Amino acid sequence: MGTLLFKIFKIVEQEGGVPARLEFAKKTKTTLNKVKTIKDKPEYVQKFSKIASSILGKNVGDMLPQIKTINSKIMSKTNVQGKDDDILL
Repeated sequence: MGTLLFKIFKIVEQEGGVPARLEFAKKTKTTLNKVKTIKDKPEYVQKFSKIASSILGKNVGDMLPQIKTINSKIMSKTNVQGKDDDILL
């Protein structure tokens, strides 16, 4: 549960430090401990990836091949839209 979401959270922390982690937690409205219990739904992975990328200023999807695959599948099926501050859970 939450393996990709957890990895995204950790990438934000490793690449941007504690300030980036706190901003990410605020924008995703979740915590590192809570993310471990959330199912890796494609829409969550995509939103987490988008938010992480905006915070770090680089494409987090390039850091995790699984995210690229999930995002490609989502975008080929539908046009998912949402603001960074939308409720994710």
